[in-house]
Formats: sequence, C-alpha cells, structure tokens
Amino acid sequence: MCSSRYTKQNRLSEVIALIQILAMDKHSYRTENGMKKELQIDKPLSAKSWTELCSEHPEFFRVSDTKEHNLSLIARHVSPDKMVSAEFIQKLIEVAIDLHDKAHERADKWYRLIPILAALIGATSVIIVAMIKT
Repeated sequence: MCSSRYTKQNRLSEVIALIQILAMDKHSYRTENGMKKELQIDKPLSAKSWTELCSEHPEFFRVSDTKEHNLSLIARHVSPDKMVSAEFIQKLIEVAIDLHDKAHERADKWYRLIPILAALIGATSVIIVAMIKT
C-alpha cells in the first residue's frame, strides 16, 4: 500500500472527528489541548498530534503559526458568521470519505499487477533456461 496520508490506519475516523468538532463547536478555533479535552484522547493514532493531523489535511483544516488557538476548519474560518450548515458538514464528511476511498483504490492498483509480473518473470525464466540448454 502506498504511503498516502489517507491510507494511514485510523486516519479517516480522525479526520471525520476533527471536521465535526471544528464545524459544530461553539468555538471556531481550538488548541491542541482543546482537541485533547474534547476528544478525550491525548493524540491521534495516525499522527503525532492533532496539529500535525490538521497540517496533513490542508484541504479541510487551517493551522495558524501565530495564534494560540491555532486549529480551525477552513470553511468556518472564511465564513462571515463563522458558522456552517449541517448539510455542508455532511458534504465535507462525504468528501473525506471519497478522498479516502480513492487513495485506497490507487494503493490497491499495485496488487493487481502482481500476477502479471509473476507470469512475466516465469515466462522469462523458461525462455532463458531453454536458450541456455540449446
């Protein structure tokens, strides 16, 4: 499997959790400690920290180097009233699932080539042995 950020173990569930918290919480911006407190998990399983996880997914999250509350959902950050609808949140989650599925499809393409490569190696070996014997 390729080392895509979407193919990491537990990544999809953690991205979905972040989308929900950063979209629905009354606070638009969170800190690393705020995420730990809200999720009741010290760090994600697929990254070293919640901040790193957000940094690896700039398509959804914004990480500010200058603010104390440095984590936010991009859509909510740019929204004039700092709110997003439930339908929009659902669409973001669907996009995350689609990106995850596509990354796994790309990673699994290599597995389809293994039988072809094995056949080519076997055929080449037979030809080489036949040539050596003659």
